[in-house]
Amino acid sequence: MRQKAAKLAIRKQRASELLRVSLRTPKKAPVHLGCPLKGCEKLFGEDECWNKRLDHIGNHARENATLVAGYLCGKLSIDHSDDGAFIDWALTERIVRRVGKGFRLVAPG
Repeated sequence: MRQKAAKLAIRKQRASELLRVSLRTPKKAPVHLGCPLKGCEKLFGEDECWNKRLDHIGNHARENATLVAGYLCGKLSIDHSDDGAFIDWALTERIVRRVGKGFRLVAPG
């Protein structure tokens, strides 16, 4: 009987967690971002900002790719610390929080 009660309690807890997660407000996509690669000044804004930025970064990756033992490798230096728009967006959407001189991912909730 105790096993059934324990299993039921676990199911209720999981159901409660699923409900809580499903009621979360989705994050808003950024509308202003820059390229995170050092030396690239490209800016992205408005519609499809995130997708255009990812396509742009993919182009950098393809341009800098080298074939090593059958695998594409590259030496790209991606650094979001210089991308103020990205940091502002991530802080506003509570994706990260400031910790000392850096940032930490925020647990969903």
